[in-house]
Amino acid sequence: MKTREEIERLKRDWHGDSCWDIETTEGFEDHKQELLEYRKKCEAKWDEEYRKEQRKGGHAFPCYTGNDTAEIGMTKRDYFAGQAIAGLLANTDYAPLTMEQGEGRAIGFARLSFMVADALVKVGNE
Repeated sequence: MKTREEIERLKRDWHGDSCWDIETTEGFEDHKQELLEYRKKCEAKWDEEYRKEQRKGGHAFPCYTGNDTAEIGMTKRDYFAGQAIAGLLANTDYAPLTMEQGEGRAIGFARLSFMVADALVKVGNE
């Protein structure tokens, strides 16, 4: 029998590099059921996080960890909004955005940028 501390250490180690089935770890046979339940719980959480990110378009520049889920990086929605605002502000058909025009006009550009980004994410998920 392993101590609670040893089991928790194994879980932490596995969580950082989950490339094996934790419940089959040698020396932890007496804890197979607990470790199997832990793995399934983690995988369900990772799957839900992945689905949630996919609904937002996923990450633009993902950085993968040991469990193959993107944990950092801007979302595609944010990236697309940044690209849209750059295009909007570079377009000479629009009057230049100046400080005198106030925050309202800037917010309008920002909202339009995210509307474009949301449309790109929606079409990309079809």
